[in-house]
Amino acid sequence: MDGVKPQTVEAIRFARSANAKSVVAINKIDKEAANPQLVKTQLASEHGLNPEEWGGDTVMVEVSAKTGQNLDKLLDMALLVADMEDLRADEDVPAEGLVIEAHMETGRGAVVGLLVENGHLRPGHYLVAGTAYGRVRTLQDFRGKTVKDAGPSMPVNMTGFKELPQFGDGFEIAKSEKEARNLAQKAKIEQEKMAATNQCYWRRYS
Repeated sequence: MDGVKPQTVEAIRFARSANAKSVVAINKIDKEAANPQLVKTQLASEHGLNPEEWGGDTVMVEVSAKTGQNLDKLLDMALLVADMEDLRADEDVPAEGLVIEAHMETGRGAVVGLLVENGHLRPGHYLVAGTAYGRVRTLQDFRGKTVKDAGPSMPVNMTGFKELPQFGDGFEIAKSEKEARNLAQKAKIEQEKMAATNQCYWRRYS
């Protein structure tokens, strides 16, 4: 377990800017070095996300994306929070959502965990997430069962990305591979411009 990583901090910032309720998945609990209590302490002391079991209002679920442990509980808690907040997804729009995990697998390539927030994701769809794009080749639910349709609030693992997107990236549907590639390239150019600007600023004031 790697503790609170920079992309997690960015996801927290994004959720706060959107005034959205957070549900935290603490991943990799299958590892021997896993220390979920340390992660919770970091989230509480450094980022103001206090777990419910400590008297706070943030739902935190210890999961393993590798083994599937507690992913059903994570889904249940996400649905519960959505119900309590009276959140309603729009199903009659192109699919969009968030990248919640991404890794490479031999023989499968990029395997990306997605949480669909609106619309329906299906095999054959072109999508872009940050600087990465691809076409949905396969979809599997948290049990590893192949599915043909992923609707709102449904977490799925998909294959088909050309490269790995980043945790917390939003994904959206593109009309074609060309459009997806262009959107990803545009995001990459913007990312490089921002990195160059930050580097110049650092050199100026260092």
